[in-house]
Amino acid sequence: MSPPTRTAMDDEGSAGELLAALMASVSNPIVRVTRAGIVTGWNTAAEQVFGYSAPEVIGQPATVLDAPGTDHGILRAMRDLESAAPQTVYATHQVRKGGQVFDSRLTLCPVQDGAGQISEVLVVFQDPQAVHTTQPEGPIDSHRLAHHRLRALTRVSASLTFDQPMEATLDALAAGVVEVTQAVACSVVLIDEEQELYRIVGTSGLPPDYASAAEESYRAGANLSSIESYRTLQPVRRTASRYIAYDPLQTRLSGIIQGAGWDTLVSLPLVYRNRALGAVTICFPIGVEPDEQELAFLLVVADQAAVAVQTARLFAEQQGKAALEERQRLARELHDSVSQALFGIGLGARTARTLLDRDPLKAIEPLDFVITLAEAGLTEMRALIFELRPDALLTEGLVRLLEQQAAALRTRHNLEVETDFGPEPMLPLVIKEMLFRIAQEAIHNITKHARASHVSLSLHSNSQGTVLIVSDDGIGFDPLQPYPGHLGLHSMRERAETHGASTTLTSAFGAGTRLHVQVPPR
Repeated sequence: MSPPTRTAMDDEGSAGELLAALMASVSNPIVRVTRAGIVTGWNTAAEQVFGYSAPEVIGQPATVLDAPGTDHGILRAMRDLESAAPQTVYATHQVRKGGQVFDSRLTLCPVQDGAGQISEVLVVFQDPQAVHTTQPEGPIDSHRLAHHRLRALTRVSASLTFDQPMEATLDALAAGVVEVTQAVACSVVLIDEEQELYRIVGTSGLPPDYASAAEESYRAGANLSSIESYRTLQPVRRTASRYIAYDPLQTRLSGIIQGAGWDTLVSLPLVYRNRALGAVTICFPIGVEPDEQELAFLLVVADQAAVAVQTARLFAEQQGKAALEERQRLARELHDSVSQALFGIGLGARTARTLLDRDPLKAIEPLDFVITLAEAGLTEMRALIFELRPDALLTEGLVRLLEQQAAALRTRHNLEVETDFGPEPMLPLVIKEMLFRIAQEAIHNITKHARASHVSLSLHSNSQGTVLIVSDDGIGFDPLQPYPGHLGLHSMRERAETHGASTTLTSAFGAGTRLHVQVPPR
């Protein structure tokens, strides 16, 4: 089988590149537009139908493709975007570059971002030549198939978030393959032969125990289609009745798939940066063979799966590093504060015990010292516990946690801390956590770099939103020059922007530092 050309995905594996690759694999004319109706891309079929090259039309209003004086084109469909039923077909009048008006039909495929909001729209046209041979209310098979596939893949793109396990994402991807192709089952497997890893992480339509049987066959040394595709970085097509049923290393697997109703297997490699991560295997019913267009579509799916796997791995790796850094930081805090307080308490208690026998009145001073250290140690432990408990924001509130941070600054670093907190802000928990983590990072920078004697913490909400201010009277710095704390500043800015907030940093040598975080009204 001659493999179709592999879709080239960029290093980030962006949803935009995925959509461009998917559009290229579909024979229907497709125009990609923003919610405001500006063209951002289109495929070769659209270029051939409308006569424009990409540079001529990208950046232009999509209405340039609508026939003059008509209200039956892209503009009308975009107005109905929120209320129209999925796959609504619009009879339209379009215009080619030379001015020729022609009849067509279109549907809209909304593209959602990770938050479930429509970020852009794919306008899928029926082949103009087919309009004259198709009844207006009749089925438009290729048109609807293109729309259906685009919609399924954009749903998968939107599901690539960090709030669900990789297995759930790949299960959704496998289900999407079964939904929009002639396949009846699909599996996604991660492979690393150096580490002897073969693990099926996403499935749809497979018999029970299929995953464990396939993994058992791999351990026995069977030459599975997924293994061959992984090794060669090429699509592999096999017939189950020929390659599995008579392989003694796949006896259990053969027994499980008998009667499943499928026979043709197509395995495609999951490739990221020219490195194989695994394979996706698609199972077709007896008598059905995928054509080249369907294989091109499945290659896009394989690329999407590779991006999902790599994204999940990188995120897990970063989480591991962050957890290690947090453990190391807490160990330092415990050593520098609580352990030293406990040591002082023990020393003071022994001194007081000795003085009680000799001069009880002199025991009062070391006992007062013990009480002071115990109170300071308790404050430190409460602050550290608050940092370790994400639910503390829910049970204690943001203001309470900031008060604990201020108390820890006073006892741990002997700083003068001024606080100005209004009532507990009415904000979602994720926004409160964002503000707390930014304040925490700012305080860390102050204690590590600022050499300050006075710190000010402020939190207030009004009709303009919520404002967090952290300032100090330290040595300051030039925000435009390299500085040890700049990595933390970048992290704070990214954290704020992720939730729609803005940060303003003011500092100069000898003039201290002021961080202003603005959360818009919710």
